[in-house]
Amino acid sequence: MSNETIQKQTGVNPKAGAKAGVSRRDFLKATVAAGTGLAAVGALGGCAPSGGGSSNSQEWDREVEVVFVGAGGSAWGAIAAKDAGAESVLIVEKSGMFGGTSSLSAGGFWIPANNVEEKLGIKDSRDDAVEYLSHVSGGKSTPELQEAYIDGANAFLEWTQSLGFEWEPIAIGALPFPDYYNYPGCSSGGARSLYIDDVASWKNIKGEDVESVGFMRAAPTWNLVRHLCEERGVDIMYNAEATKLIRNDEGVVEGVVVANGKSEERIKATKAVFLGTGGFDHNKEMRESYIKIPLANTMLVDTCTGDGHRMGMEIGADLSNMSSFYGNSCFVPLGMEIDNIMTDKMDQYVDGSSYRSKPGAIVVNKKGKRFGNESASYPLFARSFEEFDTGTGEWSNIPAFFICDSTYLEHYLMPGVSEMGAVPDWMEKADTLEELADILGINAEGLLSEVAEFNKNAAEGVDPVFHRGEWAFDTNTGGDGGTGRADLKNLALAPVEVGPFYGCPQYPGSLGTSGGLKINEHAQVIDVHGEVIPHLYAGGCCAASPFGWGYPGGGGPVGCGGVMSFVAVEHMFETTL
Repeated sequence: MSNETIQKQTGVNPKAGAKAGVSRRDFLKATVAAGTGLAAVGALGGCAPSGGGSSNSQEWDREVEVVFVGAGGSAWGAIAAKDAGAESVLIVEKSGMFGGTSSLSAGGFWIPANNVEEKLGIKDSRDDAVEYLSHVSGGKSTPELQEAYIDGANAFLEWTQSLGFEWEPIAIGALPFPDYYNYPGCSSGGARSLYIDDVASWKNIKGEDVESVGFMRAAPTWNLVRHLCEERGVDIMYNAEATKLIRNDEGVVEGVVVANGKSEERIKATKAVFLGTGGFDHNKEMRESYIKIPLANTMLVDTCTGDGHRMGMEIGADLSNMSSFYGNSCFVPLGMEIDNIMTDKMDQYVDGSSYRSKPGAIVVNKKGKRFGNESASYPLFARSFEEFDTGTGEWSNIPAFFICDSTYLEHYLMPGVSEMGAVPDWMEKADTLEELADILGINAEGLLSEVAEFNKNAAEGVDPVFHRGEWAFDTNTGGDGGTGRADLKNLALAPVEVGPFYGCPQYPGSLGTSGGLKINEHAQVIDVHGEVIPHLYAGGCCAASPFGWGYPGGGGPVGCGGVMSFVAVEHMFETTL
């Protein structure tokens, strides 16, 4: 991909970013922000009273039909609202960047039984998807909401195709992403995880020829979304924080209070307010109150502080699934403090399934014992951090420790480096496993015993304890990544036996909290009495996920934002797009 391509699709000169020493995450942020007319929003209206509650006696500074709070997945809903006939639609964005966390991702959507699969001759079914989600959710969602997601996702897909977006399977090489769990109804070789073909979509919508930006293609996708918003006359307020919902005496949500600096504006929404403010990853008090294990890292932008959760709770909204998050894992260099959640150096520290999953690596706890299938999908492996040791009164597997041998370096990149064989300066090194155990604080006797048993089995290509390499994700997306090493009997397994050895602590991380405001199958927010709060909708990470405590496949979190905003619009306008 050329620098000219990057600059054309994002409006940012990558050479300038490199000279400034901008991190990859900061660069991605800049690519989405560029070209959006990010001049600070003009002085917000009036000094209206700041209290919420009844709106019957309140004066409004502005009136629109629908307000979408957040410019991430909600932005799709803004386009849909215009297409449904709305005269005036407003997006209120807390930051100066369009797209939120969604725009920094690969931009995937989990859409089972889709028409892309059908065109490719891949068999899939709605019934299988329904059964699969019933297992993935762990009883933390409802069948109605799960089916609404499945059906809404396919309607969303067809609608975006009508706008000029083209979709293709998310793949590593030629291998499509399998589902993340080996549950009944899963897809091991299908194409339920899709993302937008940036080249074809750019040509269809903007009439321009570009080169692909590669796997992390959400930035150009959200630039197209922003383009369609602006083309339709959607108003976008940047650096504007929604602080309070306003209900009338009949309990109907009629608007929202928006703050920008010291000014406030009371905005009336005659049709509805949709909350798409993201998770609460960057709210330490909420994390400690709801998430049972400590999180060391998040992929969410720092404006995700639980604003939608708080505004909903203030007017009596119910919550659901609040202890759940879309799990991940990350490296935490020895001695690094994790009092505050880590967001910097994303490329170096995050370990989705890129490093621990490869043959020649294992992850152990303080006792030197493996505690999970290292080649499993990132949300599935993250669940293994949740074990509590009633003898020591500590989390059994926090911290954990990544360990690999020198053979690993001959085949795979280490984190944070771009040359084969290179090692990041924060990765610990020792000639023997005993020495590495001493450096990292692992029980050496336990580690040696565990590695001896693991190596014996790995040489035979089996993992009788955690079944590593028995599911498609282990070998296709994790493991050897489908390159097909001829020396392995199992593409996810190789002994850890050739020194020197390398290691680093690992902790659980997050791709977004997945609990929030309780919603029904129309994305309407439900109150603590089980009743709908009129004219209030929510989706994405500020709403309780249709997937419950699970993460079905690539594109789950991003899918929830876009799909549920679309579902909400169809309901609020009583139409089919």
